[in-house]
Amino acid sequence: MVLMYQKDTHQKLYVSCECGTLEHLFKFTYWLDDEFPDDVLYMQVHLANSDRWYQRIWAGLRHMFGYRSKYGEFDEVLINQTKAMEMRDFLSAYIENEYPEQT
Repeated sequence: MVLMYQKDTHQKLYVSCECGTLEHLFKFTYWLDDEFPDDVLYMQVHLANSDRWYQRIWAGLRHMFGYRSKYGEFDEVLINQTKAMEMRDFLSAYIENEYPEQT
């Protein structure tokens, strides 16, 4: 699912994974405000949590004591061709600094 949100000052694009889980979701946001120009594209990625309560507690304890994995935290989002084209249109509009058409 690709959801585009348009407001006077900013654009958002939500992209969810083909598998359908909300844990595999990311969001693009950019602002088009003449008063506060911002030429930065924000990309927010949701990283999945462990399902078991004791795994979440263990991860919290490791975080509290400063443990960091040398590999980082990774997840994936599967994108089909239609979503890729919608992302291309959104990013092209950002580069050209205009609003894309609503779908």
